[in-house]
Amino acid sequence: MEPGAPVAEAADEAFIARLGELVSLVGSASALARRAGISHSGLSRYMAGGDPSRRVLTALAQAAEVSLAWLASGVGPMRPPSAPALPTSTLRLVPYLAETEGTSSRDEVGPSTRKDFTAQAFCFRWLNDNGLDDTRLSALEVRGESMAPTLRPGNIVLIDTDAREIEDDRLYLLRDDSHLLIRRLQLEIGGTVRALADNPVHREFVAPRDSLKLLGRVVWCGALL
Repeated sequence: MEPGAPVAEAADEAFIARLGELVSLVGSASALARRAGISHSGLSRYMAGGDPSRRVLTALAQAAEVSLAWLASGVGPMRPPSAPALPTSTLRLVPYLAETEGTSSRDEVGPSTRKDFTAQAFCFRWLNDNGLDDTRLSALEVRGESMAPTLRPGNIVLIDTDAREIEDDRLYLLRDDSHLLIRRLQLEIGGTVRALADNPVHREFVAPRDSLKLLGRVVWCGALL
């Protein structure tokens, strides 16, 4: 064995340990991969000793809000001096639905009207206690009055994008033609679904289950009183 080999092996193990710390900070390996914009298999390869590129290292450091120098070499503090120590260890950021995902001016829900709001933060323990996975959640701002008084303009809702099996009398995010809306869905005999607006001014409609474009279920609402 070459004299330098044990040192290199130790360095690889130290890097893998630092990657493990990133996973702990973000909550899971899948969440880290998603936030960094890399595949889960790619992250697994790096955690098994693979050599990531500079671009991947930068993406991983940004995803967990840690120092690039620390991640790459273990030199210096884990976090830049300006980075807060608490939020990433206790909170999870849920992104707003992006404008690029097909939103339009006719949508009854959409991204935050505050352009500096790109995500909502939630305690990861609260999410876990309620069976919610932040990697499957999107935040939206209510724009229309169709679901008043349950949901009002300015309210923030969380959508579980994996919950696409209809549970009777629950709220779901739908895509109708070219716009987004939230409706209360009720199961009908014969495979049809009744879509209700809580605001009686808006009309209900009935459609075959297979024709509905479900984007997820509303699992939480936040509002100023």
